[in-house]
Amino acid sequence: MDAPEKKIIVPTRKWIFRGREKSPVDSKRRTCIPAVIRQGMEDFPRRWTLLLWDRGGAEPPFLKMFPVETAMQLYQCCTKAKFDANQDLLRRSLANSVDVDVDSLWRLTLPKELAEKAKISMEVFYVSAIDYVELWNPGLFEWRERLDNAKLAAALDSLSLSGDAESLSDDDKRQ
Repeated sequence: MDAPEKKIIVPTRKWIFRGREKSPVDSKRRTCIPAVIRQGMEDFPRRWTLLLWDRGGAEPPFLKMFPVETAMQLYQCCTKAKFDANQDLLRRSLANSVDVDVDSLWRLTLPKELAEKAKISMEVFYVSAIDYVELWNPGLFEWRERLDNAKLAAALDSLSLSGDAESLSDDDKRQ
């Protein structure tokens, strides 16, 4: 007897964001969404939710930018659940969110309070994260990336995949 066929469910996303790029911020706190972020999307959303993401401590703050319909799913998640520490944290985070519009030149205006809290002033670094976009102070992003790379290197160093480095041939070491 044949086993029942397994179905693989692949979530569909209306938008998938890719790439990363810096963009200037003008004196009115307007910044242009880079083409690399919005490329290939005929129905690119014009209304967004900006959310301050600040974990405190050593983690630098940044903004998360969601299409409004994605943010609405987060809001619904918060209102459906009974008390849960994670839900409470998300509810407090959503208090630091604002809806913004993208104009015909692909510009959005960063709200003053959120821009200040994320330490974004003269330039913003857009980083795609599949179904949302992160907006960073470029210097803080570079610092965070170096820190993440150092953690990754330490984790890889702690793995012993093929014994010690002495066992590698000279050709292997050059690669």
